[in-house]
Amino acid sequence: MRKIIVFLVSSFFLCSCGMIELIQGFNYMSTFQPVTRTYDEHDIFQYIYGILENGNVERKKLSKNDIHTMNKKVYELYGIVFERGNRIKAPNKLAGKEKEYNIVFYTDFILKVNGKKYIIPKEQILLKEDMYKGAVHYKYILPFDSNLEDIEEVIFDIGEIEIIDKDRKIIRKKQKVPPLLFKRVRYRKRILDWQGNTKIYYEGWAENYSEYNESLENEE
Repeated sequence: MRKIIVFLVSSFFLCSCGMIELIQGFNYMSTFQPVTRTYDEHDIFQYIYGILENGNVERKKLSKNDIHTMNKKVYELYGIVFERGNRIKAPNKLAGKEKEYNIVFYTDFILKVNGKKYIIPKEQILLKEDMYKGAVHYKYILPFDSNLEDIEEVIFDIGEIEIIDKDRKIIRKKQKVPPLLFKRVRYRKRILDWQGNTKIYYEGWAENYSEYNESLENEE
């Protein structure tokens, strides 16, 4: 009898907690108010602004606030993709990343931030492999905090690389990747409902945000 009572009390308690959470959820949905947020991409290595060639920044005739296409062009030219969390990959397809090749790094990484130069020895570029999926990427540790607000851009020179498969067959022969310029990206979005549907007002380089006119927004 005692066990039955304990069971009934416990069941009642769990049901009560579940009902409270359900009510709170309904209250949140019914009282949600659309809100507009402006924020910066926390990882500055997410978007490549341009390629440094002969001392000039080459944008390949991209539109002023195109933040996506340069990443694809770098992949087409050099076979590499930069990802969040200080990672570099060499997928054979950008869409879907069906297979990832190995990268041979021949030189140290050189980074320039706010006029200061940093070096990451190539011995500290670590291969990480998912034994279940067979996916590989290369991890490096930054000698500075890339989330600092005063860092608006970084020049990243990874030097000479070669891309090979797991049998060491050459996929892309040894070549010099020119220094790449990464810049901070800013977003301004309106969250429309509790499901997270959004309306994008601004998605572009942070340095160009001052040209954006917030008063023209339609927040109906």
